Amino acid sequence: MSKSAKKIDPQATVIPEVVTRLRDIFASKLEGVNFPGVSLEVLTEKIAEVEEAYGAELKARQALDAASETVADAKSSLIATAMQGLAYARVFAQEDEPLLNKLTALSFGKLGKVAKPAKKASGPKRAKKAKGKAKMEVQAAPEAVTETESAPVELEAEVEAPVVAAS
Repeated sequence: MSKSAKKIDPQATVIPEVVTRLRDIFASKLEGVNFPGVSLEVLTEKIAEVEEAYGAELKARQALDAASETVADAKSSLIATAMQGLAYARVFAQEDEPLLNKLTALSFGKLGKVAKPAKKASGPKRAKKAKGKAKMEVQAAPEAVTETESAPVELEAEVEAPVVAAS
């Protein structure tokens, strides 16, 4: 969605109800009555001006939203390409310590986490590996168990487990 500060509902009216009701009264009960600077004609013209300006604002916000989305997509693509380039450059520079040090000093920080290009899901989701500690309950093999050792054993190990990427 948009980053615009104000959301506009194209179906909403921007004309306050009280103004519409007053115009209706000028069109019926006060037909033909004119006050200095206020008449059915003046109210109708000003309502039309506001509605026209509202339409222009709606179109401008839609254009701004589209442009903002284009910028965000282009920026995400740029960051992803730059991250890939950095990864390739680091591999390339393995034998050149000064260059490797310069490349290692570069970090995308939060940009690398949020600025990845959106890909449409057309196939199976890719898995990411998550590191952490996992506890497993292991039952010893029957031939290794004596009558007093029949309880499960709890093990703790560092593991890399695949985690399905959220979409």
